[in-house]
Amino acid sequence: MCDEFGTESIELAIYNHDKNSGPFSVNGDSGSLIFSGNGRMVGLLHSGTQKGETSHVTYTTPAWWVLKKIKEHYPHAVFWRENF
Repeated sequence: MCDEFGTESIELAIYNHDKNSGPFSVNGDSGSLIFSGNGRMVGLLHSGTQKGETSHVTYTTPAWWVLKKIKEHYPHAVFWRENF
């Protein structure tokens, strides 16, 4: 998605499990990495909505997009190192 200036925005929305479960994220969680159940990086958490009458929503930037942008600025960055 783009705004009127052509700025690209890509987000994933993460909803809480049901109306009885707690929110996926809270204040101060921004910048946290989110992983799937099998250990794959899903995204970088950047914001959320307060839980009210409706479900809480957490927004994350997809991991593939974050890594792509880092590689553009740091082409020699290594993310999947086997040993040090």
